[in-house]
Amino acid sequence: MHDGFVNLRVSKDSNIADLRKLSRVWQTHDNVTMDVESMSLEEVRRLTLDILPHLPDSFMEGVLCEFATIPELPDDLVRLIFAHGDAECKIAVALREKLPEEVHAACRNTSDDDVREHYFQKHGAPNIRGHAPPACS
Repeated sequence: MHDGFVNLRVSKDSNIADLRKLSRVWQTHDNVTMDVESMSLEEVRRLTLDILPHLPDSFMEGVLCEFATIPELPDDLVRLIFAHGDAECKIAVALREKLPEEVHAACRNTSDDDVREHYFQKHGAPNIRGHAPPACS
């Protein structure tokens, strides 16, 4: 492993070949950061769909985690990231303000304790009747 500091940049102009090169760097360096530039939702969609066939890949899943934090991310992409991403992707999705109802259900019912814990911290734990407790005033 190399020990120099490396910053990997994902931009709107990135393509799957670029991401595969960045992934190799990610795998071979100890001190690596990722910078995902702001991009249009169309560009996010393109990259998400390009990435999915290359999973599992820790670098590409990191990109999906970053995408999962975009507040305006369309529900279909939220579903895809949750369905195909690793545990960190699922946690990033679980921490979103707005989730499609089926993703709420998937987070509540997942066997992954970390995903469920983060979901309930963000959205409230259910009471005995299975509903979230009322918000504090």
